[in-house]
Amino acid sequence: VYKPERLAGDKKCINVKGMVWQVKGTDDGGYRLLIKLDPGQPTTLLNDKNISLVKGCLVAEIICAHRPITQPDALKSCGTFESKIKVPELNDHVQITGTYMLDTENGWYSIYPVTDVAVLPKR
Repeated sequence: VYKPERLAGDKKCINVKGMVWQVKGTDDGGYRLLIKLDPGQPTTLLNDKNISLVKGCLVAEIICAHRPITQPDALKSCGTFESKIKVPELNDHVQITGTYMLDTENGWYSIYPVTDVAVLPKR
C-alpha cells in the first residue's frame, strides 16, 4: 500500500456482498471497484462521502493489479509484486474480503486492500 498514512481505522478484515457498479484501472496500478451493497449489509459501512462522491457505493481497491504503474509514489510500494486477484466485471454479484479503512484523502470508507473477490451467482 502506498502512502499508508492516508488510511485510518482499526484495520478490521470484513466481507461484504454487493453488485459491481464500476471497475476502473488507476494510475497506481490498482483497480478501484464501486460496490453497491446488497440489502441487509450494514449501512454504517458508508458515510456521507460514499453517498455523495461515489454514488452510495463502498470503494474497494485491488492493489498492484496491472501495469504500467504511472503514479510515481506508487512504484516503490508495488515493486515487482502483481496481485493475482481476479478483477470482477461490471454487474457481477460479488463477495469482497479485505481491510475496512477510511481513506482520509478522499473522505470515503473503503476496503483497502482487497484480499479476495468471489463472484457469486446472479441474484
